[in-house]
Amino acid sequence: MKSRLLYVMTVLAVLAFAGSLYAEPGQGGRFGGGKGDARYCEDGRGMGPRDGMGMGPGEGRGMGPRHFFGDPAYIKEQLGLSDDQVNKIDAINTEHRKQMLTIREQLEPRRIRLEKMLLEENVDLSQVRAVLKEIADLQVELRLLRIKHHIAIEKVLTADQRAKLRAEREAMRMHHPPDRDDN
Repeated sequence: MKSRLLYVMTVLAVLAFAGSLYAEPGQGGRFGGGKGDARYCEDGRGMGPRDGMGMGPGEGRGMGPRHFFGDPAYIKEQLGLSDDQVNKIDAINTEHRKQMLTIREQLEPRRIRLEKMLLEENVDLSQVRAVLKEIADLQVELRLLRIKHHIAIEKVLTADQRAKLRAEREAMRMHHPPDRDDN
């Protein structure tokens, strides 16, 4: 009985930690998009000093589908983006958002199934392992999409703009060191 209780508590602790991966990030500062507007949200991650893996919104430092770093005038001026570049990036962001939502649509039922499995009287560890692997595979796909998104947007930028963007990210990294290590 004690062993089973310890096992269930351990699994629930792991789930609680895994759930924090899906927690909504806080509001942003100067570069923040804000999480209240769906235009700023794709998967809660972005191209900021803590993420560096996608020019999507999130963590208050992302390039949202409509507003770059939460202030389109600022970033357009900062990087010297043309209207054409802004439009191309907007199209890239829209497509990225659709792809992210498709994967998130697949992920959520698996998380719910796992939670239900862990509430059963007799937990089948082989089934739990299989669902955990499915979840992990989808999380890898999300990360790859962020990387592809980042690369696609960088291709729209000139070499000078990419250098400015990296310098801006590095400056933000110096002011806001990472508070998690999930890269």
